[in-house]
Amino acid sequence: MGLHDIKIEMVLVTTHNFNEKDYLTSHPDIVQAIRDGTVTSARNHFFTYGRNEGRKMQVTLSNLQLLFARAINVLFLFTGITIPRFLEFQYPFFINANLEQIKLLETNVKNVEILLHQVLSILRLEANIPPHPPKHLQIRVVGSYVPDFIESGFTKIYPALNRALKPVGKELGDFQTILDWGCGCGRAIRALATLIPNSRLYGTDIDGEAIDWLKHNYSKFAEFSASPHYPPTDFEEQTFDLVFGISVMTHLPEEMQFQWLAELSRITKPSGYVILTTHGEKHYKGLDSSIVDIMKEKGFFYYQAGFNYGESISLPEFYQTAFHTHAYIRKEWGKYFNVIDIQTLGMGNNQDTILMQKRTIV
Repeated sequence: MGLHDIKIEMVLVTTHNFNEKDYLTSHPDIVQAIRDGTVTSARNHFFTYGRNEGRKMQVTLSNLQLLFARAINVLFLFTGITIPRFLEFQYPFFINANLEQIKLLETNVKNVEILLHQVLSILRLEANIPPHPPKHLQIRVVGSYVPDFIESGFTKIYPALNRALKPVGKELGDFQTILDWGCGCGRAIRALATLIPNSRLYGTDIDGEAIDWLKHNYSKFAEFSASPHYPPTDFEEQTFDLVFGISVMTHLPEEMQFQWLAELSRITKPSGYVILTTHGEKHYKGLDSSIVDIMKEKGFFYYQAGFNYGESISLPEFYQTAFHTHAYIRKEWGKYFNVIDIQTLGMGNNQDTILMQKRTIV
């Protein structure tokens, strides 16, 4: 049963949001009782008798009130506070707050914060579960703070990488050494370390803050190193069986992409594989017609927004937005690798996935 099914209908009816018209429409007997003089008003009946009788009515809530209802639901889940009693005193906070109500709300929120901290401590100390990345590092990766950030490594990235490998009959667990190029704060690596424990994982990123956090918190999952903005990296030649980069080429200028393709080829073993993602037709077809024309002619466009996108998420200025057509990838990226397969919206139904293989040196 959802929030609207019970809490709003049965609990969030107060003197401040009572809907007299709806109450009378829903209960014609009250109309007659008012006419007979046995009840003075719909409001008086509901709060004297109707609420205890379980009489229902619709309540129109503002966005702020709905947000409050969600917050109360969380408090209930984590503290067991009785919802009706809590709302009886707390709901008016959004309409006619007083100091006592504010203090009570602050106390209960603090209780939730303490409880969550204790739960996380138990998981870390007794179950040996590492922490989740800080909010700002998560936002730097996906652009927002979302509930399924950690989960998506297991439910979206891992399956998508396996789907990308399907044309060559491979799975992630078939590779001994894997590099997450542009690992961010470890969303994919945390999942891979759990699901393919026999593979040796590496992560690198230009975000030095994220790498420092990963070294301190996720060292049991992989080996991490900061990456320069431009190649080369510190990795030896022919180090990795598989390299993947999620939403990296989607943000780099063209010449930088070519340099990185050469570097990825250098550090990949002969016949090794590389999986990269791009902004494909889904992203560029809705842009200005002049950009669409460029995509049709050249197949690539590096979009610099009116504001510094990279700086807005604490990344370098060159970190903007790039778009690729499949024909461009086969032609230009094919100079560095054998382009085996391109899956439209293969990564999270959002970005295209490109599977490539390093050419064997004869």
